[in-house]
Amino acid sequence: MPLNRIRSSLYKTSQHHRSIRFAETRFFTGRERELTMLLNAISGQREYRLVHVCGTGGIGKTVLLREVEMRAAQREVEFLLIDGESAFYSPSQFTESLFFLLEEHGLLEGYSSRSISLAACLAALKVAAESRQIVLAVDSYEHVASLDNWFRRSVIEPLLPQVVVILAGRQSLKGEWVHSPAWRRMIKELHLKEFDYSQTASYLTKFQISQHHRETIWRFAKGHPLTLSLVAALPETSIAVMDKKDRQADEVFESVARRWLKEVNNPYLDDYIEAASILRKFDQAVLSYLMQTEPDNAVFFAFTELSFVKKTGAHWSLHELFRNFMAQDFKKRNGEKHGLISQRAIQYYMDRLMSSKRSATDFAELFYHIGNEKIKAAFFQDLTRKSYYVEKAEQADMEDVSTYFQKRKELSMENSVDFYEQDTAETITHFVSEAHNRKENELFFDLEDYKELGCEAFHLLRDDKEGEALGLSVVIPISADTIDYLKTKPVSRAYFRQLSAEELIEYHVEDRIAGWFIRMIDCLDPTDAEARSCLLHELFPLLLSGGRILVSTPLPFYQHLLHEFGFEEVPGATHYDYGKDQPSPTYLLDVRGHRIADYLRRLLEPVTKKPELSAATLFKFTEREQAIVELVLQGYQNGEIAKNLYVTEVTVKKHMTRILKKVQVRNRTQLVRKMMEMNALPFQ
Repeated sequence: MPLNRIRSSLYKTSQHHRSIRFAETRFFTGRERELTMLLNAISGQREYRLVHVCGTGGIGKTVLLREVEMRAAQREVEFLLIDGESAFYSPSQFTESLFFLLEEHGLLEGYSSRSISLAACLAALKVAAESRQIVLAVDSYEHVASLDNWFRRSVIEPLLPQVVVILAGRQSLKGEWVHSPAWRRMIKELHLKEFDYSQTASYLTKFQISQHHRETIWRFAKGHPLTLSLVAALPETSIAVMDKKDRQADEVFESVARRWLKEVNNPYLDDYIEAASILRKFDQAVLSYLMQTEPDNAVFFAFTELSFVKKTGAHWSLHELFRNFMAQDFKKRNGEKHGLISQRAIQYYMDRLMSSKRSATDFAELFYHIGNEKIKAAFFQDLTRKSYYVEKAEQADMEDVSTYFQKRKELSMENSVDFYEQDTAETITHFVSEAHNRKENELFFDLEDYKELGCEAFHLLRDDKEGEALGLSVVIPISADTIDYLKTKPVSRAYFRQLSAEELIEYHVEDRIAGWFIRMIDCLDPTDAEARSCLLHELFPLLLSGGRILVSTPLPFYQHLLHEFGFEEVPGATHYDYGKDQPSPTYLLDVRGHRIADYLRRLLEPVTKKPELSAATLFKFTEREQAIVELVLQGYQNGEIAKNLYVTEVTVKKHMTRILKKVQVRNRTQLVRKMMEMNALPFQ
């Protein structure tokens, strides 16, 4: 569905969303901390009298305000709630809305509708505040826009500190709110985030949704409250087949996306949204490359100010739920353009990897955009359940490594974990038998065997909240210090023993690392796909190491991944260290020197390049607009174009205005340059 059509249908679903939100208050959960903070504020138990609740569309701001409103009534607190979307067209409209709200609450004794004025409303509020606690709350504060300064100075400032003010909006407060030290001290800001897994499970339990279905919903809703409430209302039959892109489930995500798109009121942002939906992360440079436009700082800044665009380090990303929907919608609406921009993304990261600026992140993004299902499923699981991070072990961490070994030796059961690929709805299963786990415990988990390696070989996966080691990767650097170890230990010895003396010399280096032997990727909870994905993702830097990367495994899951990455099986290096019925080939990837360029080219060979789009398709030109652009490219002026097409010059000018807007250029000179830069194909 085109972006403007999605926006146009917003009104039709608003009542449905409202009813869902009100129904949701019966199952209020997940915001207890924020609720307590607001209740303390309205009860006068905290010094702050101005609170700003902030969060993207559907995050639960309105539900939270409605819950506070209900609790306020129980505490005999007057709670005046105004919808910023409908009340802030002008100061007089706000004044009228406030007047009738005060009248509804019985706070206007002695006033009549003929005496409506802001001064009268504020005076009535101050009088009422002498005998009871008064709260003025404004929902959808992002709609205040140009009236923000007026509202702050003419309404809020006169009311404080007698009245508690609560604002709720999608964006953080800006301007004088943050530039003025006085206002900064007054404001308590609450940033609402998605529910974590335990909050999600608690919420869905109230709807009597089974554990299996909770997992399915979690994968799709990612803890987004509005999505959870809409999905929870679906019949079980639809929830059960959400993995298969069920129509009703798609309608849920579409309705949530509509809410976010409501804040996009600049048509120039449509192309930004389409391009960003293809990327996991972005900055101004990559978006400009994908859209083939000159960087526009003002438009990019406006784009990053949208509530569903979040800052992640040096980059930005779309809210995952919104990105997933928009990427699928973009592909359905205009598969040709989607394919073109996807190809540009591949080329962008390929160019970076062939330059001196390349990084492990570029490698990761290239693999993501190549679109291999197995790699995307295993290496790019979204870390939404927990806050994981991987750190290289130091000497002080070796005690944690030892503790991890002890815990791991106690685990030997059969296990299976599913890796889910969002775009194709495919599930890839990693199965490990009990016999394999028992054998791995025998072969590996004895720290005494690894002390000679030092801490450099170990990386620990930790939970940001607890700090506990939940996973471990062991990647052994190959050099003169480790070659004897690798020649004698199970799993690695099969490869190194079959090397010739000349080949061993290439690994026996003193002043550098000649390669890496990936010995283990392990998690204490073997069913945690996100944890394993996080560890796997941290292997991308090895591709920039300039050495040889070696792996040996009997597990089909890893064998398939290695094949997709371009590893080659080494003849004569298969072993049976895991059992006589468990052949374990050794795989090698050589990225030394110029081989990295050859590797990248081989990697991209299976990716079929799609032809460039015509300008007509790319910019959605009408038939008349196509004809006008063709004549512009031939050097015709407006009067000449009008004669050729048998229309008036005014009509040509109107068409030119629309053409320039679609192509995002300011004049016909820029239009011609844009067509030439794009090497646009003929319109026919």
